[in-house]
Amino acid sequence: MDSRPNLLVYRNTLLNLSETFIKSQMESLKQFRPYYVGLRAKNDISWATNRHLVLSKGGICGKIKERHAALHGFSSQFVNQIRRFQPKLIHSHFGQDGAVVLPLALRLNLPLIVTF
Repeated sequence: MDSRPNLLVYRNTLLNLSETFIKSQMESLKQFRPYYVGLRAKNDISWATNRHLVLSKGGICGKIKERHAALHGFSSQFVNQIRRFQPKLIHSHFGQDGAVVLPLALRLNLPLIVTF
C-alpha cells in the first residue's frame, strides 16, 4: 500500500501528445502519489488506470459539461468523485488550466500550485 499523500494533477486535456513530460514529472515524485483530473481525455490514458477522472466523454453533452465547468466551476457530483482521491494538494500545468481549477481548489480548501 502506498502511504504517500495524494496529489491532484489537473490539466484541461489529459494529455496532449506533446505533454508526456507532465506524466514523467508527476510519476517520478517521491513525496506524492499523482491522481489525474481533467475536462477531457485527448489520448489513451490507460497508463493512469484507476488514478484518473475526466468530466467529459465527448459529444455535444460533453462539450456542454466542459463549458459549464470552465465558466461556473465543477458540478457537486464531479467534486464528490474528486474528493474520493483524498488529495492534499492540487498541481496544474499552464495558467489557463490554473484559472479553471482555482474554484475547485477553493471549494476543497486545498493549496494550488500552477506551473507555467
